[in-house]
Amino acid sequence: MVSLVLLMIVLSVLHDYIYASLKSSGFYLSESMLYQSFWLFFIPLLGLFRWVVRPWKTQPSLRTGLIIFSIGLGFALMHIVLFVGFFVLVSSLSYEIPHRFTTLLNTAIANELYVSILIYSVLPIFWFYLKYRLKSPQTTGASSEVALRVKKGGKVLRVALDEIYYLAADRPYVAVHCASGKFLLHKSLKHYEDHFKPSSLLRVHRSVLLNPSAIVQFSSRKNGDYDAELSNGDTVRLSRHYRANWQGLLQ
Repeated sequence: MVSLVLLMIVLSVLHDYIYASLKSSGFYLSESMLYQSFWLFFIPLLGLFRWVVRPWKTQPSLRTGLIIFSIGLGFALMHIVLFVGFFVLVSSLSYEIPHRFTTLLNTAIANELYVSILIYSVLPIFWFYLKYRLKSPQTTGASSEVALRVKKGGKVLRVALDEIYYLAADRPYVAVHCASGKFLLHKSLKHYEDHFKPSSLLRVHRSVLLNPSAIVQFSSRKNGDYDAELSNGDTVRLSRHYRANWQGLLQ
């Protein structure tokens, strides 16, 4: 990321120099580099963007795509405003006649907003859907067996999907709660989430995969989260951060 940003700055400054030479106009290295600091803001903001959209990076849907696209638009505008503010601040400290905020903002919107929208809104959705397709069972050879094998004493039991109530992280294990009891598994929750795709075991919480058929009723926590009461008597929390996965269960 840092190397790519530095490369973009160098290429952009070189472009400014060549353009100024062809037009026989003035070229000021310090001002060109200051304007190209636009690219530096991608380093922290893309990291923050990835953290913000992480809860919605689930199974693709139109709603998920619209959410990520909208968040990306917000980051694109924030990027422009932060860059312009930084440019005006530095120019006021360095030049006798500083740049006007509104004038530079209009210039940045005209010249750079489309780049920001492309990077924050369009490319993440494209990459997200492409990554999902590559990880689908059809392309990765993921297991099509919708069952687990667990150990009980000296025996190995096969637990079918319809017998499972939910899987919960129980570090360093994953606990599978099923009709036969509770068993500890040794792989990560993410492994079992991929194992059951494209079946109906849903990620409803950072540490829970839930079988929707086990739900008896819901109760709201009044903060966007819900509690799901299961047919085995357990209660599982449905986190609002994974609402895109379980929203349809409330209908």
